[in-house]
Amino acid sequence: MLPLGKKPKNILHESTMSDLWIGATKLLSNGNWNWTDGADFNYKDWKLKEPQNATDLNCASMSLDDDYWASKNCNELKPYVCQILASTPAPTYPPIANCSHGWSYFAPTHSCYGVNENGYIANWTAAETYCQNNDAHLSSIHSYYELQYLTSYYFVAWS
Repeated sequence: MLPLGKKPKNILHESTMSDLWIGATKLLSNGNWNWTDGADFNYKDWKLKEPQNATDLNCASMSLDDDYWASKNCNELKPYVCQILASTPAPTYPPIANCSHGWSYFAPTHSCYGVNENGYIANWTAAETYCQNNDAHLSSIHSYYELQYLTSYYFVAWS
């Protein structure tokens, strides 16, 4: 894993790379949107007229241009970010934590974020499997502040 903000700018050099997978999906429960980490789906930042209700649009991506979400076909190939809870739980989360090498810590969520070091793109299922193999999930976004963290440390590096 590479820490957020350390990604080479040339990973998303193709104009087709305009969004990335996030951990929102309808694949896990009877057509309702939920997060892969099991957290409440209480924060939403859908584009206007999203999510669409087409039967093949069961996974969510986030635009690198405006940060809004859209429902997509899970078989599309896109880059992705993994998220894992930090290894040192505490009653009051510390301003820093010891994340594994290559992961970046965000105190308000007590989570570490990282991307695969080779900049692979994958369909949604393969991306979630990659994250799970690293004891993580695709990033769930539960607040505006978390969205801003991901934007400032990750997406700006690719612009």
